Formats: sequence, structure tokens, C-alpha cells
Amino acid sequence: ALCDTPGVDPKLISRIWVYNHYR
Repeated sequence: ALCDTPGVDPKLISRIWVYNHYR
């Protein structure tokens, strides 16, 4: 899962995921 990626800010991941999901 993208949110489980280590070494990455969860907030940043969420922002990117939302951007990619709702584009």
C-alpha cells in the first residue's frame, strides 16, 4: 500500500494519492 511506504511523510502521500485519485 502506498500509505505504508517507509521513509515518506504520510500527509504527503495522502496529498499525492488524493491528487492522483481525483484528477
